[in-house]
Amino acid sequence: MLKAIFRAPASRSKSISPVLQLLLFTLCLSLGLPAVAPAQNGSAKVLFDQGVAAYHSGSYETARGQLMSALEKSSSAPHLSKIYLLLSAIHDRLGDRNQSRYYAQKLVRQFPQSRYRDAAEYTLARSSYGAGETIQALFHLLTVIDHNPATALAENAKMAGSRIAAQGIHEPGLEGYLGEFQRAGSRNWLLYWLAREAYGEGRRSEGDDWLQRLQMNAPEARLQRLAQELRTRPAAETLYRLRIGIILPLSGFEADNGMEFLRGAALALQDQPQGIELVLKDSGSNMRQGISAMQELLDSHVDLIIGELAGDRSAAMAALAAQRDIPMLVPVASDNGIAALGPNVWQMSSDIETRGAALANYAYSVLGLRTFVALAPADDYGQAISDAFANTVDRLGGAIIAQQWYYPGTQDVSRQFTAIRESASQFTPRDSLSNSDFMAGSYQDQGATHDFKYTRPSRRNVPVTQDEEEQDIPLIGSIDGFFMPTYAEDISIVAPQFSLAHIQAVPLGGDDWVHGTSLQSQRRYLDGAIFCAGSHADETGTEYIQFKNRFRLATSTSAGALAISGYDVTHLITAAVTAGHRSAAEVTKWLGQTQKRNGIGTSFSFSRGTRVNQDVAILKYKNGAVTCLQN
Repeated sequence: MLKAIFRAPASRSKSISPVLQLLLFTLCLSLGLPAVAPAQNGSAKVLFDQGVAAYHSGSYETARGQLMSALEKSSSAPHLSKIYLLLSAIHDRLGDRNQSRYYAQKLVRQFPQSRYRDAAEYTLARSSYGAGETIQALFHLLTVIDHNPATALAENAKMAGSRIAAQGIHEPGLEGYLGEFQRAGSRNWLLYWLAREAYGEGRRSEGDDWLQRLQMNAPEARLQRLAQELRTRPAAETLYRLRIGIILPLSGFEADNGMEFLRGAALALQDQPQGIELVLKDSGSNMRQGISAMQELLDSHVDLIIGELAGDRSAAMAALAAQRDIPMLVPVASDNGIAALGPNVWQMSSDIETRGAALANYAYSVLGLRTFVALAPADDYGQAISDAFANTVDRLGGAIIAQQWYYPGTQDVSRQFTAIRESASQFTPRDSLSNSDFMAGSYQDQGATHDFKYTRPSRRNVPVTQDEEEQDIPLIGSIDGFFMPTYAEDISIVAPQFSLAHIQAVPLGGDDWVHGTSLQSQRRYLDGAIFCAGSHADETGTEYIQFKNRFRLATSTSAGALAISGYDVTHLITAAVTAGHRSAAEVTKWLGQTQKRNGIGTSFSFSRGTRVNQDVAILKYKNGAVTCLQN
């Protein structure tokens, strides 16, 4: 991208004076062209010449060392500006943008009248543009034009700035430079770039005004041609395209997931063929390659990023995007705290905390449950969702009677159930917490009565001893809700022992229950269970059926959950563009003002001033089917 924007000027003469040869030499260094250094005497100059030779041979670390040594010599003073310029070029090649800027800025500050200043300004423009600072890059290019508008480097600056303006200026501030550039050469190019920016953002009448001001300044012939071309081009051709970067695991062990998400995103883009450009990168299903691919994506000057799928990789990439101030939409990761990594990081799926709180709120406010016990995995997920559930119950006025933990994969949780029974048996509900409906074995759900009765497992399903079968275990009826956010693979362990514990309570599950067939295999124990999820597609709905058919026709595959997520997130962006929001800033502002927008599987709501989707699906498992109670 930098090479495409910042093209090097060609040499126009075969015979050049020694002074001009030295100037061209330093210009070539800043632009990456080969050059031959003139030989001079002196220890600092010898080190400088050695650094030049090492630079042109590609030994950048060696060149840097030689120049740093030259700086320490007392004889370095006459050569400082050249040393600074070459050090800036070397660090640019080494990928150290900060140090490249540092030395270029030192040259500009210490030697404002230097013949090499324009080369340093051009280097600063390259560095600024590489860091995503488009307005600052244009400032440095205008400075080059302002100093010497007729030089080869100034011609390059004019074209580089015009390419930047044509590609997209998605940050404010360019108009503020009108007070700084009063000379006709630089001011006219600034007026043209302002016009190009206005046209690109769909403000055509404003663009015409800038071109009119340009025409009044008697611009050079090339500017007149560019202005006329801009004025006569169809409006659709001058609009900026929103460059969306997507980073997914397209290779490695998660490649199938990445491809499924991408197919859904591609289908959504078919609805908006114009105005959006896609830049795709592969994370390789691992952190190291993912970080490298993310850095490449950021350097390609995308306006907005979608990705990744895994929570840990999403968090790392979101932190990188936040450093560049590029908005990032994290599509499916539910880990807490990802959105907090930067002011422009958005979690498009509700996080664990939001889901746990939503389930607790539904259980208390809609179902009328007041007393709860919990059994959760002893890991970060179990801790996070249990804390959110318990904190919400406490805030609403309910009571958590007991909390037990188990290590994922444990085959026997009878000890935890025994402890829960003991705590529950000693609990006497206060009047404010009692509810005769639950003592009778039923609860109210949106106006309808649903039974949840204890059913003793048969020997065929759960191996129990004869002594256990003969025991008359008293029924615990003081608990309204049993929260067990187990993983899908642990449901077959926990559900039978929940039944054996003789606790008459509504089973409440976590967001992992929506996966797999574990609920079906434990139907007799969990029939009537309520649980939460980040998304849920109504497979009987017309919209889903139409999407499923379109997806199969387009991809010859069936649409899974990730395909639906890819479609929903991308379609939300295309909806914003269709509504006239063409920049990333406008899209995210529109997103933050979204009260609620329904997708095929995910609904989006950021109306509470948060960048975490507040919409949570509350689901019910009954008679072998999952239905949505609230979304």
